[in-house]
Amino acid sequence: MRLSVVLLLVLLAVSLNMTSGAEEKSEEPHLRVRRGFGCPFLRGYCHWHCKYELGRRGGYCAGRFRQTCVCVMK
Repeated sequence: MRLSVVLLLVLLAVSLNMTSGAEEKSEEPHLRVRRGFGCPFLRGYCHWHCKYELGRRGGYCAGRFRQTCVCVMK
């Protein structure tokens, strides 16, 4: 039972790591904003903050637990 739980946790960690790498490679980050601005639960606020308050192209949540708002340059 313990082995299956450990295996499941390892698979979950690997899958989260792979998906975060795919998002970071698709767009070139320009500005990393400190934690907050909606990440990780209200990702739309991060995008809104980058686009309308900072004048960037948009933003997304990145990092290990998606707690850092990353703004993409124009």
